[in-house]
Amino acid sequence: MLTIPSSFVVSSKLSPLHPEDVDRLVRLVQTYWDEECVGDIMTQHPQQPLVAAGISNPQDLSRVLTTGVPVIHLERECSSLQLSQRRYWQGTQRQQAIGYVCSSLLWGACGSVFVMPMSKHQRWLDKLPAPVVYGGTTMAVVGLGLYTAQLLRSLRYNYSTVLLDNEYFLLRDDALQSTSRYLLKTLVPYCALVVATFSYCRHRLLVQG
Repeated sequence: MLTIPSSFVVSSKLSPLHPEDVDRLVRLVQTYWDEECVGDIMTQHPQQPLVAAGISNPQDLSRVLTTGVPVIHLERECSSLQLSQRRYWQGTQRQQAIGYVCSSLLWGACGSVFVMPMSKHQRWLDKLPAPVVYGGTTMAVVGLGLYTAQLLRSLRYNYSTVLLDNEYFLLRDDALQSTSRYLLKTLVPYCALVVATFSYCRHRLLVQG
């Protein structure tokens, strides 16, 4: 089992936890996280805390989230804070799922339009000034690209809510799965959806053309 130095563990000043309680929490969460991933985090961020224990108020929680602590323990008695976090991350994941699907569909649809012969776009080019067409297209592609990059990055740094032996934890994705596994589960299906949408839209445009 990975040895976690005390310098990687912090606790809230308002927490009633004793050192032995913190040790127990660290041992408990070690049964759930990915040891290799956590070792990589400790190597890459040697000055950053790995575990925050006994968080009992929104201010402390906001502080450790901003700092980027990948493993956060919420005080057992703070049921309202636990419930609000569960709702928040569930809502965030729903929004990200919608953005994930919609952005991939847009990439596929836009790609199918771009590869069509120029003659197919001639009626639009005749109606609108060229700077409007090309400038608008460039802005749309850049905007969609920036949104997609931010979405995929946010998926990597999402927190999962986990209950272990009646103790409530927030665990960040990079402490649970490796980068290669994340790419396999996230980027590969995304690209497959883009390709499927591209093929369908291109077929429809060719049929209608």
